[in-house]
Parts: sequence; C-alpha cells; structure tokens
Amino acid sequence: MSTDREKYPELFVPDRNIDPRTRSREVPMKILALSMPRTGTMSMQTALETLGFGPTIHGFNQWMHVQDTRMWQEGLEAKFFLPSQAKMKPFGRQEFDQLLGYYEIASDFPSIAFAEELIAAYPEAKVVIVERDVDAWYESFHDSFIKYMFSVAVSAFVRLDTQMYTFQEMTNTWVRGKFRANSRRELEQNARKVYRQHYETIRRVTPRERLLDFKLEDGWEPLCAFLGKDVPDVPFPRVNDRQAFAERSDLMLKIAGGRILRKGVILITVMVAAGAVWMKYSSLG
Repeated sequence: MSTDREKYPELFVPDRNIDPRTRSREVPMKILALSMPRTGTMSMQTALETLGFGPTIHGFNQWMHVQDTRMWQEGLEAKFFLPSQAKMKPFGRQEFDQLLGYYEIASDFPSIAFAEELIAAYPEAKVVIVERDVDAWYESFHDSFIKYMFSVAVSAFVRLDTQMYTFQEMTNTWVRGKFRANSRRELEQNARKVYRQHYETIRRVTPRERLLDFKLEDGWEPLCAFLGKDVPDVPFPRVNDRQAFAERSDLMLKIAGGRILRKGVILITVMVAAGAVWMKYSSLG
C-alpha cells in the first residue's frame, strides 16, 4: 500500500521560500487548462502529463509556497478590489512568468482566477476547458468547497499555521471577488451564475483555433488531435476527483496539524527551560 508521501508527493515539497518577483520563466507555457474546479481537473492533468506536457501548477502544489501565495493574493486584490488609480497594477506576462515560470501547464485555482489575463499573456498557449452540467458541478463544488467556506472552526484552525492561513486568505479573496460573496449564503446563490459566466468569458476571448471545448468521455482522440500528439496506448485517465480532492484536503490539514503540534511542543519546551533557568537563578538571590 502506498504511503501518503508516495501518493501525493506534491503536498510534501518544502516551501521554496523564494521571492517570486526575483524569478523569470524557465520553461514555455504550453497549455492553459482553465476549467473550474470539480470538472475533472485531475483527470485532465493526468492526461496532459501522460502526453508529455508538464509540470502542472494547481492548488495542491501551490499552497505550501507562502511567498508565492502572497503574490497571488496581491494579484487578486488588484483584479477585484483596487481602484484603477492604485499603485498596484493588474498582473500581466511579467508577473505570471514570475509565478508560473516553473510550469508548462496552468490549471485549477489560483490560475483560473486570471483566465482572461492568462489567455492574453500567453498567445502561444493552447486553451482547454471542460464544462460539466451546472447542477452536477454545483453538487460536487458544494460538498467539497462551499460548505467549508466561512467556517469559524476552519478559520480558527488555519490561523495557527502560516501556510494554511495565507492560502485560505487567498481563497477567501477569490471567493469575495469572483463570486461576489461575503457569506456562505451568497456563495450558494451566486455559484451557478459565476460558473456559466466563467465559460462564456473564455469562449468569448479565446481565438477559436486556440480553444478546445473538451469532454472527458470523448477520450484521447480530440485532445491529441488538438495538441498534435499521437494517441497513447493506455486508457484515458479517470481520476475520482471528489475522492482525490477530499484525500488531499484531509492530508493538507494533517500536515498543517503536525506543524502546529511541533510548534506547540517547541514552545512548551522553551517555556519549561526558561522557567527552570529562572527558578535556578532566583533561588540564588
């Protein structure tokens, strides 16, 4: 049986702790997989990497890089909340190269928050989208995401861990901006409309020759034809997105909990040692 580290190695990569604004692009951006979460994004990632593309950025390999997360947060604030005369300018190719320079594929959140900007910034990249039935999508999105947003318990827990907290703050900014929601009720009310608008916008701004409107059930042929790749001699991947998402989310919390526990042990050890030193020298007085 595989271990957590073997199954989800991206969750165990240490924080690179590098200011993203000092970086530049290292590999070409080839594919913008700009589907909304809970639409088979993990199956698409596996398929694209099977065809030789990658690496891929997605939420689960982004969350531990605190400085990257803070820069994404700046971009979200600039896009959704700051007035045009503010000093912070909207993100363009320079900023995306700094954040996405390690990746050939941009997928899932936080990249999809900047779908229009990425399509404009990388005219050489192909764009692939997968759209589910809106009600089926909403059910999955609600069970895996909405019901945890604006949770007092979750918010209190993530405040104890820097990586989780910065990622949660970035997610909250996306929800407030993209979904125009400041409460769970507003998120539930607006989710379907925003979902439809997301796909309408991508189809409107993407040149037809750059866009593949893909259905997972169609398998390899249309995807390979669009990307100029031979059809591989393996079945098209079918990842259980809901199960994998839940497992990864639980593991993220477990890893964060371990960091919180270690910090607590260290703090208690320091306090005990300091108390012992104080007792020793106070008794000498």
